[in-house]
Amino acid sequence: QLAKMAGAKVIGTAGSEPKLERVRALGADLALNYSNPGWETAIMEATGGAGVNVLLESVGGPAAQAALSVMAPFGRVVMFGGASGQMVPPGAMMMGMMMKGLNFTGFNPWQRPEKAAGNAKAVAVAILSGQIKPQIENFPLEQVVEAHRALEGRKSQGKIVLTVLQ
Repeated sequence: QLAKMAGAKVIGTAGSEPKLERVRALGADLALNYSNPGWETAIMEATGGAGVNVLLESVGGPAAQAALSVMAPFGRVVMFGGASGQMVPPGAMMMGMMMKGLNFTGFNPWQRPEKAAGNAKAVAVAILSGQIKPQIENFPLEQVVEAHRALEGRKSQGKIVLTVLQ
């Protein structure tokens, strides 16, 4: 949503059709299932063969390694998770840096709290104005086991919030 607000062409990937539906609903120009063969070709076609300039990587493992193949020269890879339980192999990162001049960085907003506070304020304004729609799944505290299963099974979409009624 933020990338669209900034005017970027957004290509989103996910591993299931329900998640792809969410990607489309949130405004992606193209939504592809990274479990299906040929998704890398579709990205290269969508970018006119140039590849992507920025990759927001939260999956890790083989999907992340394949995503590196669609990077444009001198592109930036921002890593902020490993939902698959695997990280991007260091060898793949080294090859990306050497062969394409890629820039790899991690993302942790709390390492610079003063910057995070300003960014959080801008995001809050965008949420309150309706420009951004937070993706939240609420579970009552009594359903904590189900919430955990959704998270572990990669069935959740967005953030999971446990609610406590008083």
